[in-house]
Amino acid sequence: MSGRSAERQRKRIMTMAAAVIVAGLACSVLTIVAYDRFFAQKVVAVDLTGYVAGQKDRFVAGEITAQELMDSIEDVLRYIGERPKKEVLVLDEAITGNVERLELEPLRAVPGQGERDTRTMPE
Repeated sequence: MSGRSAERQRKRIMTMAAAVIVAGLACSVLTIVAYDRFFAQKVVAVDLTGYVAGQKDRFVAGEITAQELMDSIEDVLRYIGERPKKEVLVLDEAITGNVERLELEPLRAVPGQGERDTRTMPE
């Protein structure tokens, strides 16, 4: 009978060891995912120069007024300032490679509304 109880005890120990290994792997994976999602800094390229140049072209073409030009640039700077702290914003011209890019779009006039309207920038 001692052979059977020794075999049962060995199976229990192996089952416990497997459970501990699986739990450890699960905790490791969850820790890495949580760190990447909530704490790791992400590099994001911003084409601020292109945006300002586009707004300047719209101003020169008479599509927007000087006040709308200043308001749109202030809105973009505010929008950039409101990005999460974990995002490192780098000018698009200074970075190459496979990096997430933050596309900035100008404010668009919507007929029937005042001179300012909803933002078309992605969140």
